Amino acid sequence: MTPEMLRILTDPQALQDPERLKAFRAQQEREMRRRVLGSLRINSLIMTSIGLLAFTVGTTVALLAVLSPAAIGGVSPIAGILPIGIGALFFVAGRRMASPASRSLLTSGVPGTAVVREVKSLTRNMGVKIPGVSATAGLVTCALTVTVQGRELDVEHRELILGSDLRYLMVGSSVAVRCAPNDPSKLAFDWDAMS
Repeated sequence: MTPEMLRILTDPQALQDPERLKAFRAQQEREMRRRVLGSLRINSLIMTSIGLLAFTVGTTVALLAVLSPAAIGGVSPIAGILPIGIGALFFVAGRRMASPASRSLLTSGVPGTAVVREVKSLTRNMGVKIPGVSATAGLVTCALTVTVQGRELDVEHRELILGSDLRYLMVGSSVAVRCAPNDPSKLAFDWDAMS
């Protein structure tokens, strides 16, 4: 428990300060978002790595069985099919869980705004449970009109978001974004600027 959380829970004066409560809630939301998306990134990396490893092992077994059956004890090339299949499954699942938005854009990107023209889809809802946090995440596809550095352009953007952040993506609403300096069509939602 953080000192600020303890103060808000135990100090009657802190409960009377709406700005303090608002700042505390925003900080809690940012921390939850960071933990959940970080967990998804780690899971994606692990699953993708396991998939590549299994695929490589399966391919190696199949090739050795064809090229030099005596080297691996006369194993059939079919023995490589199971690791190849498992590897492909893990790789695809890991890549589907990966967030298309680059974390580097959030630190080095140019700030801008985007008006939501249409929310085209929300797919791949997945539950995330880590100690102290239970959340859902999904891949959203939006049609946006982005304004950055005096330029305005229409962009279709896909990003993995938390279910609780969907409230910011109402049609007609303006959201904070960070864009690549040389290509404003590459962007990430700047959730911390919105909470």
